[in-house]
Amino acid sequence: MKKKYIRIVLLVVLIPFFVFFCFICFKLHYYPIVGRYMVQHKLSNYANRRVKVMYDFLNNRYVETSTRISWPLRYDMEKDLIHDTTVDTEIEKMIKKRYKEFLKTASLSTVEYPDGICVGAIVDGSDFSNILVHIYSFTIREAIHMNSEDSIKRMSTIIKELCQSLHQNITYFELTYENLDGRYTIRYDKDRHSILQENLEDHIKKLDDHYNPQDYDDQEYLEWKQQHQ
Repeated sequence: MKKKYIRIVLLVVLIPFFVFFCFICFKLHYYPIVGRYMVQHKLSNYANRRVKVMYDFLNNRYVETSTRISWPLRYDMEKDLIHDTTVDTEIEKMIKKRYKEFLKTASLSTVEYPDGICVGAIVDGSDFSNILVHIYSFTIREAIHMNSEDSIKRMSTIIKELCQSLHQNITYFELTYENLDGRYTIRYDKDRHSILQENLEDHIKKLDDHYNPQDYDDQEYLEWKQQHQ
């Protein structure tokens, strides 16, 4: 009777724990043993070499464990994306070179572009030939007066011209456009497809006209605006 009682207590305790553990694994896209072998098979096919991985709970991804590799592969099972530093570095160099060429030929000469841009590249886990390029936060300025509707159209034109000149599958774009009448921003993620397939004007937002003197970006914009009034 005592043994039966102990078994019942163990079941009452262990079943909720097991259900909770399965729920956490599902949310993290972590599948013990099976998941590791699935990822190792995928990354081995990608890299054309044997790849062993371990699960990184802190960053919710699988990481290559080989100590002979300078830049170990990382894999996001939830999004099915491969982070390969070698590819990222090559694409970054290529994009920055093309960006410098773009600055020499940009049709809108009144636009003030930054000297460089931040770039990231990841590999589509379902199609290794599909490199997804991310262009991160940067600001461009134009010392002109323009209403909100025309400013949004202007910003969309600038983004398309820039993206087309880079000749890559740009799937994420983050940019702030400033002119003498306001500031506009876009932070758009198209997953695995080029942002050029979308009407960018639908994703551009006008920033609040109330400026915070303590905010560095606000202060920098106001100083630039005063210089060009």
